[in-house]
Amino acid sequence: MRDEVLTELERVIESPAMSNSRRCQDFLRYVVRLTLDGRAEQIKERTIAQEVFGRGDDFEPSEDSAVRVKAGELRKRLQRHYEREGACTAVRIQLPLGSYVPVFQVEPGEAAAPRPLTRRRWLPAALAGAAASSAAVFWATRTSPLEDFWRPVLESGKPLLICLPSLPALHLVRGAPAGETRGPDGLPRFRMPEAEFTRRKDHVGRGAAHAAACFAAVCGRFRHPFQVKVGDEVDFTDLRHQPSVLLGAFSWKRNVEMNRGFRFTLVQTPSGGSIEDSRQPGRVWRNPTYRLDGTAETDVALVVRARHPETGHFLLAAAGISTFGTQAAAEFMTRAESLQTLAASAPRGWTSGSLQAVIANRIIDSTPGPPKVLATHFWNGNA
Repeated sequence: MRDEVLTELERVIESPAMSNSRRCQDFLRYVVRLTLDGRAEQIKERTIAQEVFGRGDDFEPSEDSAVRVKAGELRKRLQRHYEREGACTAVRIQLPLGSYVPVFQVEPGEAAAPRPLTRRRWLPAALAGAAASSAAVFWATRTSPLEDFWRPVLESGKPLLICLPSLPALHLVRGAPAGETRGPDGLPRFRMPEAEFTRRKDHVGRGAAHAAACFAAVCGRFRHPFQVKVGDEVDFTDLRHQPSVLLGAFSWKRNVEMNRGFRFTLVQTPSGGSIEDSRQPGRVWRNPTYRLDGTAETDVALVVRARHPETGHFLLAAAGISTFGTQAAAEFMTRAESLQTLAASAPRGWTSGSLQAVIANRIIDSTPGPPKVLATHFWNGNA
């Protein structure tokens, strides 16, 4: 197997997809040879930066994304090669998302053994800790739904901007006694005493805070940089320069504006917020159980991962009708077991395209239960 992989390595390096990038060639040669030598545990972002990129001992991954950016480029070049010249290759070299350790895949093809292979076999790069002379072959799984969902963000090479809404007096008005009322625009408000109004008017909602932690954890898992901005700190210029995730639905107008033009849209009316299907009039999802005192029995939320036509970058959104839905949407987007349901109904090529999903949850003791997918929409290009 070692000889076959080395032969494939040279074939890939000399291919048109790789020929004009010496750095990608060196990157691939370095990680493949270390893996074949049983030293995969040495493949770290810092060692790649020093051994391949010539960085010094003061290299800081948090300040220099060169390795992550080049890894994203290398994955794209490998994909291009295997879609063209390498389409019939028996042995393939892959670089999984979230890792710099390559995986060697045996495919049926013209160069395969005479007896057809009945299933796809993998020689994973989990040879770390195994002796270089070991002949053990491990079976590995394909990329997980979590990796597939986050692929466009991870391959961008740019930090994910996590945007939290601050909660000004959008839902609150001064006055006593406390209770529900209507604002001058006819929309529902929650009346509260002056002292409580002042204390709460600039806080971040619990659902958005929980969601931000979920997205930060995913970035940490994949060693992808991220930034956090709150409320008025976020402007359209930020969204034009990097992928972003918007949290909350009606607690700020930014999320409503950025989701216009997509199939499932956020709509606020005097009777409350809803998610509507622009292609099927009358198909509407609401949360009739939410009360402005912050409690609910159920909630619905919009999940978005789409390339925005006005920014050119991928926009993600976890937009619940209430704070519970925002939390549920973030958990749905950051848990492999939830995304498995989405992947099961997704069309081919969904990992690089755009998608929306409407989900519903029961709220038990202020905690969202397991999500139920109510509707999905996948597309490439225009929505």
